[in-house]
This record gives sequence, C-alpha cells and structure tokens, in this order.
Amino acid sequence: PVSSAFFGVLISLSYNYLKLKDLMDLQLSFEQKLVMTAKTDVPMEKQRIGRYQILGEIGRGGMAIVFKGKEKETGKIAAIKVINPLYSADPTFKIRFKREAKVMMRIHHPNIIGIYELNRQKGVYYYAMEYFLGKDLKDKFSAIRKKGEKQVIHILRQILDGLWAVHKKDIVHRDIKPANILINDEGFIKITDFGLARPIEDDNLMTTIGQAVGTPAYCAPEQIMGKKVSARSDIYALGVLMYEMLNGM
Repeated sequence: PVSSAFFGVLISLSYNYLKLKDLMDLQLSFEQKLVMTAKTDVPMEKQRIGRYQILGEIGRGGMAIVFKGKEKETGKIAAIKVINPLYSADPTFKIRFKREAKVMMRIHHPNIIGIYELNRQKGVYYYAMEYFLGKDLKDKFSAIRKKGEKQVIHILRQILDGLWAVHKKDIVHRDIKPANILINDEGFIKITDFGLARPIEDDNLMTTIGQAVGTPAYCAPEQIMGKKVSARSDIYALGVLMYEMLNGM
C-alpha cells in the first residue's frame, strides 16, 4: 500500500505548484503570456507587441523569442525579438538584451541585420529589426561547395565587409559562426545575433575575468582563455568557418 507520507508529499508539491502558477499569472504581462503560448494553437492574428501585429513565430533561443510582425501604419514586415519571460526579471539579462540592440543600432551596413527600434511594453523589452528571408549558412554548405571556390570567396567578402563595419565602430562580435550568418537564395549574406558583441573599451563588463564566452569551436585562443579580445578574434572565427565551407566539416 502507498504510505500516507507519500500522499502528504504529493499534496504538498501540488499545492506549491498551484501557488507558483497563481503567482506567475499575477506577475506575467500580456507579452510574456504571448511568448509562453507561442507554440500552442492560440491564434496570434490579434496579438500585438508595440506597433506590430504578430504574424507568427520565427524561432527561439535561451535568451529570447523572435516573432514575425507587421507594422500597423506602414504594413512593413519586421522581426520582433522579445526577451524570454524566464529572464525578464533578471537585471543582468535585461542589460545584455538592451546592449545587443544598442550595439546593432550603431552599425549600418547591407551585410548586417538592421534594427528599427528598442522599446518596452508592460515591463517587457523587445526590439524590431529587419526581416530577412534566409537560412543558416551551414544549411547551404553543400550547395556552396558544389559552386566552387568562387562562391566561397563571394560569401567571405560579404562577411568581411560586414565585419569591417562592426570593427570600424570598435565593436567585437565574439560569436561568428554559421548559425549567426544568414544567406538567402541569391547568395546575399547578413550577420546577425549580437548578443555577445560589445565595444572593445567595455571588454571587462558583464564577463567574469578569466571566463570564456562564445562558441568554443570558433573561439580564438585568447577568447577561450577569457582574455581580452579584438577584431582579430572575429577573423579567427571566420577562418574556422571558411575551413568548414571548403571541407564540409
């Protein structure tokens, strides 16, 4: 027979869950609930974030969810990045989220995803950016190799052009990898995801000394060791990416 102690524990867990759920329902804003229900059958046609009508979900990561939206006045299509509700109350994540948007606002280049605005609604930060219909560069590796070295060079030139614009503003991306490079069917490139980017002069901010950030397979030695990074760190990552494109790794 099941002991009474077991039922006691079960009831206690259930009670605490309901208390937590009620607390979350009280604290979650409209946008946070929208984010949490984005993968359900809840219709999104009438949902809005700021000036944008939500058309659907593009993707989600650990820090944020990205929606496809349409601006009410102009009908312009945009990608709306909303901070993940799990971290919306964390001041560190808020700072990083806002920093990412502000870094992107400083850079204007055809090979960099453009950003329209950074805003907040009911305590939830979001920013609207250029909607680019492209795929992860790695998904195109096979097709790129079939076209030969000239296609690889064409892609590298675009990435280098974009990085030149980033480095000209004294910013280091710190996470150059195929997943952060988008390519469309015409072979046009956009660098995206500036979540780890920062001005060089602020390199000691938000990172514990000696702590590595980035994707290890693409990190330069100084980045792996948690030392000060520079534009050369991004070029190192690009070299790894180029090797993968040419060799199919």
